[in-house]
Amino acid sequence: MNTPADPSQAAEASAPMATLRLSGMPGDRNLKAMCDYLAGLMRVDVAPIHQHQPLHYQAGLRTVPGASWGSSQASAVSTTRTAAFCKDGQDDLMLVMPSVNMTIGQPGREALRVRPGDGALLSQARPMQIVMEQAGASWALRVPQRDVARMLPSLSDAPMLVLRQGTPMLQLLQSFGRLLESDPLRGSASQQLAGRQLQDMLAVALGGSDDY
Repeated sequence: MNTPADPSQAAEASAPMATLRLSGMPGDRNLKAMCDYLAGLMRVDVAPIHQHQPLHYQAGLRTVPGASWGSSQASAVSTTRTAAFCKDGQDDLMLVMPSVNMTIGQPGREALRVRPGDGALLSQARPMQIVMEQAGASWALRVPQRDVARMLPSLSDAPMLVLRQGTPMLQLLQSFGRLLESDPLRGSASQQLAGRQLQDMLAVALGGSDDY
């Protein structure tokens, strides 16, 4: 006989953490299967920049109501959100902060150059290609566009801009997010608070950017 789950234990559950690891040479069957899985999960294509070199990719993703965030480590890699993927209707905003130079291309627009210490604010509603030009780490935060737009009414539906190093709140946001990656965030109240705090800090950083 199964014992019913204790509601108090469910209420104190930790925020989920997903971990993903990819490693292999281009053309490897297992690597292709993992890349296909990633495409279905995150709605992006991941591929090495140099076809004669192995791809290494490792990421952890924390999720709470209103936000998901995490750190990743990768070899030189390109991540592409195609027009076909954009038909899924997702319009979340994503802040990406790399430790190495990064280039973000979009059809019909000049490429964005992102340096270590900068943050790129991107919309999942736009097709784009993110290229990490060498091996390195990055930190990313993803939130619903509508939640940030409530705090910043003039925010466009699908923004694409760079928050330069020194933008108020930007580095603190990254540090706070990394701290939360190791916190269990037990219970729905803690998880909802974390999501709101991350959204608020992003709105402050965005509002203080020269390009906003």
